[in-house]
Amino acid sequence: MQLLLLLPLFFLIFFLISPLFSLLLKALSLGMLGVSAPILSEQLTWVSFFTTFNLALVVTLGSLTLASILAFLLIRYRIPAASILRIILILPIVVPPFVSGIGIRKIFSRFGPINLALIDLGILKEPFDWLGHSGFMGVALAEILHYYPIIFLSLLSSAAALDYSLIQAARLSGAGPARLLREILIPLFLPSTLASLTLVFAWSFTELGTPLVFDYRIVLPVKLFGALDDLHTNPRGYVYVLLVLLVSFLAGLTARHLLRTKRGLGFASRGSSPIPQIILSSCKSYSLLLLLLFLAVVFLFPQIAVFILAVSEQWNMTVSPEQLSLHNFANLLLHPLVLNSIVLSLVLAVSSCLLLLLLASLIAFIARGQTRLGRIMTTIANLSLIIPGLVLAYSYLETFRGTILDPRVNPLAILAVGYAIRRLPLMLNNLISAISVSSANLEEAARICGASAFATFRKITFPLAMPFVVSGLILSFIFAMFEVSESLMLAQQEKFFPISKTIYALLNRPDGPGMACALGVVTFFITVVGILLAARVSGRKLEELFRIS
Repeated sequence: MQLLLLLPLFFLIFFLISPLFSLLLKALSLGMLGVSAPILSEQLTWVSFFTTFNLALVVTLGSLTLASILAFLLIRYRIPAASILRIILILPIVVPPFVSGIGIRKIFSRFGPINLALIDLGILKEPFDWLGHSGFMGVALAEILHYYPIIFLSLLSSAAALDYSLIQAARLSGAGPARLLREILIPLFLPSTLASLTLVFAWSFTELGTPLVFDYRIVLPVKLFGALDDLHTNPRGYVYVLLVLLVSFLAGLTARHLLRTKRGLGFASRGSSPIPQIILSSCKSYSLLLLLLFLAVVFLFPQIAVFILAVSEQWNMTVSPEQLSLHNFANLLLHPLVLNSIVLSLVLAVSSCLLLLLLASLIAFIARGQTRLGRIMTTIANLSLIIPGLVLAYSYLETFRGTILDPRVNPLAILAVGYAIRRLPLMLNNLISAISVSSANLEEAARICGASAFATFRKITFPLAMPFVVSGLILSFIFAMFEVSESLMLAQQEKFFPISKTIYALLNRPDGPGMACALGVVTFFITVVGILLAARVSGRKLEELFRIS
């Protein structure tokens, strides 16, 4: 029994701590030998670093701008069907940005439908370069439309938790708008907002798939991806991975600190006063609803464009497709690469979820006893929140080289493990939250009747938490099916390509883009259905599944 309880700790040390330590040791040894110094002194290295930094900054500020406008309107005004509107506005988060990038690349290309339509209307005389010569703006736009819901939900969460009676009391005490903003609103909104901003910055800094779609190769993640070919002979990749890890680690620690700061502030308790909404006239409220629905459709337009590309027989040099067909969808199950990737992704997703359930259940059981071992395991498990997928994949390539787990020979076992580790915090925190609100009286009664701690957990605590467990498994299954960074990095042989790597591979084939878009549409609908099912099973609102605070 004791050995079983130590299993998660051994697993985390072997597949998370040890690979990262091995990678850092290798990178630091190269630095001590003076090998890294010339690379760090190269102009190209720092150009790549600051380009990646600037891209992440643009994505963060753009996401904040969109999220702030939408959150302000939904918080301040009473809008018809606001709950449905919130769901529509967060839909862009459910699909990896590199799938959205396919649609953006088509829409805003030099001879894409936007430019051709503007030329037909006489607004433009020649095509305008919307995406920039390098594709920087295309990458930024795809990531902004994917990440803004994170900040949007953080703002809504803070607003819902705010006790408006604090503002009323401050006003009665003579506080003006400036003092209210400085002493109440900013301290309450700032921690979770900054936490979401740092997470968006870190995730956009380490995003690999979207720059690859736009062939934007000057950023560090793509440089790191390109270094895989000579991983063990060229130290350049280790320098890149250290820079990526340093930025993401600092951002992740900052976000965790800010979230702990928020939990220490005086937010609303049950029965407290919510923020009052301004009631508009029917004409104004429905006009505002139409405006927000229009914006929601605009934000979803990349996915809509991917769908149009998937059903297009031909769409070249015209505003709209010349002919529609479903042959791309029909060919999905006929193309050997696509069919194999679907089967592999299903196997990997199921395997990772089974492993995830075992690990999360054991760690939650240990953490339930408030033991030091439980706290250590929970802390280690949550490390994967701030470790980028491409860094974890790079560490696996370094650590397991020449072993039975070598990803270059067969990556399936390591992919399943990597998927499980990346989703462990989601499942574990889901389970711990559910257990913390379960009935302590039932557990105490079971212990009085002679049941062991493990039997009590297995027969009472775990079944009560089952809706949250199922919800976490559904979300983990979906994320594993369509995981991007680890799939792109670790699956290097075509016979081992998961869905994400297959989409990328098809984009670079003459007859593949249509099928890639069809596969992207399938991932979108599977993800939406899965998330709706997870919300239904757990009894939570859809937006609560993505809150970070």
